[in-house]
Amino acid sequence: LAKAQELNQKIPGDIECLKLIHQIKENLKKADKLVQQAEKALQQGDLNQAQSLVEQALKLDPKKERARKLLAYIQGGENPEVEQKKQTIVDNLFQLAQQMEEVKLLEEALLTLEVALKIDPGRSDVQEMKKELERQVSPSSPPKEIEKEIEEEQVEKLTSLLQKEQGEMPSPPDLEKRRKLRLFFEESLEDE
Repeated sequence: LAKAQELNQKIPGDIECLKLIHQIKENLKKADKLVQQAEKALQQGDLNQAQSLVEQALKLDPKKERARKLLAYIQGGENPEVEQKKQTIVDNLFQLAQQMEEVKLLEEALLTLEVALKIDPGRSDVQEMKKELERQVSPSSPPKEIEKEIEEEQVEKLTSLLQKEQGEMPSPPDLEKRRKLRLFFEESLEDE
């Protein structure tokens, strides 16, 4: 704007120069309005809209300091205060997960670590603890022989219960019933 005004003084009344000055002033006003709209969007929690508006404002007025600061705040990476708050939150979540692990709330600790990793995916200490908890929460499955024994016991118990419900006296389970129940359990185990 200053250069256009200086040029207008050298060549007074130049139509193109006056149009340029007018356009620059309009762009500055639009940029101010866009920044105001971005601040409102930010207050309403719409970060995407706020960022879009600020970027539009910076296209119109690249030197607008208020817009640059707002964009840095929205993006978070360039604002040391935001980064420090994120780290504090992740530290607190990590400590909370450690305390949960101590009292054997493993699944809750695992969920807490997942939240921490959403905030800071690069934290290796959080990643390591999460892997360890995942191992503890879902230990390796028992050998196939043990699974088959457990399944056979469950089939016998359920067959007995079904017979009791039907008013029959417990007797050795019918082979066909056992086969059907075994198939049912195998299918339900596969679904899990």
